[in-house]
Amino acid sequence: MAALAAAADGETTFTSVQHLRGHETDRLAALVAEIRRLGGSAEETEDGFRVTAPAQHGALVHAYADHRMATFGAMMGLVLDGVEVDDIGTTAKTMPDFPARWAALIS
Repeated sequence: MAALAAAADGETTFTSVQHLRGHETDRLAALVAEIRRLGGSAEETEDGFRVTAPAQHGALVHAYADHRMATFGAMMGLVLDGVEVDDIGTTAKTMPDFPARWAALIS
């Protein structure tokens, strides 16, 4: 959902998702950082985060050793040229063949 929000015009606010701070990484901080790295505007809130402007350009997206962050980066690569994910292999936690499937999908 964060990738959709980062690609959409307008503002999107996620609430009651503070539990995302305690996964493989602090996903709220990571999502805000990566949306900003892609030229968008986002900020953390007490119980979630807000995307206030869409991502604008490609960049190297950091996966933080977190399969969901790697998937976020891959999704952003569908809408922005020049997106790379620093560790797409971390998706193996939930889908070991993701890199091969993704390559086949976009080629």
